[in-house]
Formats: sequence, C-alpha cells, structure tokens
Amino acid sequence: MLLGHQVSQRKSVNLGVYTLKFYRRKGKRPDQYLYIVTLIKDGKVVESGIFGDYKNAVIYAGQIFVRFR
Repeated sequence: MLLGHQVSQRKSVNLGVYTLKFYRRKGKRPDQYLYIVTLIKDGKVVESGIFGDYKNAVIYAGQIFVRFR
C-alpha cells in the first residue's frame, strides 16, 4: 500500500517503457470522486481501473507498481 500511496502523490510514474498514472475525477455528487489508475505503454492503455474508494485505488496502483519494481 505504501508504493501505491507514493504513486497517488506523484500522479505519474515512469516504469521503464510504461507509465503509471493516478488521477481523480468528480462524480455526479459534489462530495463524490472517482479514482482512476491507468497503465500506459507507447501511448496505448494496457490496463486501467476505476474506483470509488481511494484505498482500493491505492492498493491497485501498488500492485501494478510492484510488478515492475
């Protein structure tokens, strides 16, 4: 989870030829946010996840980050 938290704070991390992006979008309600984690290679999305909970998005980003570390 610590690695995922680091990714969420940096917003974009380069992992060799891959780029891991973490960003937040507003939901339909003013107090609701969607957290989006995207793994990109050569400008194409390889893997992506959309979460309503920050904790789950951070765990997912950490799992992707560990694969390339």
